[in-house]
Amino acid sequence: MTDANIFSVGENATVTGAQSFALGNGATVTGSGSSAVGFEATATGADSRAIGPNTSAFGAGAQATAPNSTALGANSVANEANTVSVGSSGNERRVTNVADGIHDFDAVNMRQLNALFTRIDRAGASEAALSGLAPLDYDPEQPTQISMAAGTYNGEQALAIGVYHYTKKDVMLNAGFSISGGEKMGRVGVTWRTGGKKSKEIVRQDASVPAMALAATAPAATQNASGSRLLKLVEESQPKADE
Repeated sequence: MTDANIFSVGENATVTGAQSFALGNGATVTGSGSSAVGFEATATGADSRAIGPNTSAFGAGAQATAPNSTALGANSVANEANTVSVGSSGNERRVTNVADGIHDFDAVNMRQLNALFTRIDRAGASEAALSGLAPLDYDPEQPTQISMAAGTYNGEQALAIGVYHYTKKDVMLNAGFSISGGEKMGRVGVTWRTGGKKSKEIVRQDASVPAMALAATAPAATQNASGSRLLKLVEESQPKADE
């Protein structure tokens, strides 16, 4: 259909509105000064543009210029393939009344996003609480120990409890559990000592060791005998009194 103000080319191409044109099979234009170019392109609203196959522009001044793109709202711009735009740079819009996403490629709303942030904060609180659990030293008469701790992260709190059990001096089993709101976290583990026993040091009595040092390390009986001989020598060296 053609006249001075309307131009359409293509099977089932339709134009409604002054100074508008539709070009392509199934192209549709509704609104003055608008254009739809491409297979199944749709332009609705004054001065709207739908350029490319399967493009749609709804609203005054809306432009969809990439394949399979959709521009929703006045002055919205969709210039990337396979996208839906509800605004343009500097003229963004919120999408409201969005249901919770269910499938892998569904949109996520703020309620779901805030719930995720809360779970992350609770996980942080639980980790802080679990890190506060610690065992005491090994006691063969009391091999089992219980530990408790609390933690907080970004306004969320958590409580943790842990159990430690020595199966023997060098092996300890442990388990911990924490809860924060409705979030639960747990852990289990085992700790053991490795490495052989240290060899005892052997002190050698070298010939270069001074005699006094050897005497100091000699048995008490030997030291007493040496002391007696020394005392006797001292007495003999004293001058005798005149009779």
